[in-house]
Amino acid sequence: MSHPFLPFPFICPNSYIETLHTFIQTHKWLSEFYAIAFITTDYWNTGPIPPQWKILEWENDDTLCRVASEGFIKDEWPESLKQFVLEASRLGMKRDARNFEDVEFADISPRIAVGMNTKKVKETGPLASIIRTLSQTQHISHILDLGAGQGYLSSVLAYQYNLNVLAIDGSSSQIAGGRRRAENIKKRIGDGQGRLVFLERSVQEEEDLERFMGVGTNCFGEGRWGICGLHTCGDLASTTIRGFLTSRASVLVNVGCCYNKLTEKGFPMSQHYKSRNWTLSANLLMVACQAPSRWTTTSTTKMSFNNLYYRALLQDILVSNNYPTITSLRSLPQSAFTDFETYIRTALNRLQLPMPSTPLQVYLAKHQNARRQIAALWTLRALIADVVESFILMDRWSFGRELDGVKVFLEPVVDPVVSPRNMAIVFINERKQQE
Repeated sequence: MSHPFLPFPFICPNSYIETLHTFIQTHKWLSEFYAIAFITTDYWNTGPIPPQWKILEWENDDTLCRVASEGFIKDEWPESLKQFVLEASRLGMKRDARNFEDVEFADISPRIAVGMNTKKVKETGPLASIIRTLSQTQHISHILDLGAGQGYLSSVLAYQYNLNVLAIDGSSSQIAGGRRRAENIKKRIGDGQGRLVFLERSVQEEEDLERFMGVGTNCFGEGRWGICGLHTCGDLASTTIRGFLTSRASVLVNVGCCYNKLTEKGFPMSQHYKSRNWTLSANLLMVACQAPSRWTTTSTTKMSFNNLYYRALLQDILVSNNYPTITSLRSLPQSAFTDFETYIRTALNRLQLPMPSTPLQVYLAKHQNARRQIAALWTLRALIADVVESFILMDRWSFGRELDGVKVFLEPVVDPVVSPRNMAIVFINERKQQE
């Protein structure tokens, strides 16, 4: 059986998984880099950075963007650095190879896309088309949408593709917003479509899914069920997968996100991983949330580098002045990042601390090289993100492959530049088809 998501030259999933694991273990030190403590710990000189890789600090932001997003290298760089960049860029799974060639992708009707931004439209449209096609081939009439938010995906499935949808979300404000939005759409399109019902519930246990479908059956009548979720956060993705297997549903389409919120309950899932005691640290899970494919706008990336640099300088000011040190700072307004002085004044005011007696320009002059060094390390760190995410997705895929009577696919939904978490995992329970 072919596996279109495997990058060249891999043809064996297990070999690919082993290579991912080896690469992550070799380079996991990059996940342990904290920009906050970069200056106070003299990380550039005391950290595990290969000395020959430090040449990267002299590259400008344009080049660093290309390194992260394209795997760009220069001939004059040391071989070990070039090998790392190329291997990191090539190891992430293919995000443009489709399994379901018969899917007819349709634009969302403007009357149904009300309230959706461009990114949401580009995410929701293709995923809805995939679910519609699977619903047709598997004779599904009812859909359980988990983590539905305001029902963007649910409304397309119900009002454009005539499916009956039970939209579940644990947020009362999201549910209220979804209901208002659904009423607005109904006024625009009239009757004659599928039904959309919102239910405020949190998914705590795998058994919840079957209970929800019982509620849906009371609303819609009998019918075959499918389950979906767009950007189900943390453990919700694994809970959804396990709950699907014990439910009446025959199809699951899930796009996960927020890997930093995964616990031991959510990763690993497969016996293939568990038998080898494979885990990922909290730092690596955080790295998996990075999106180097979106490093295409130098101005945005430059701002990110500046923010990291400012935060490292703030930590140095706190330590140098014997102020209480902190590892987290509540979000500052965007205006705080206009320049270094504005940032420090805003941050110290938030912390209710006085300005230091030493002029701020002294700190900038003392650590002027830190900006370039932080940018170089942050770029290297971002390069392993796709590898770590691929490792997580392969665990979920492996879990499905270990089950009898279940087909599992990894299917790209949208361009990763538009939406970095773009891989849907699709389960088809063939045993339910026979019931």
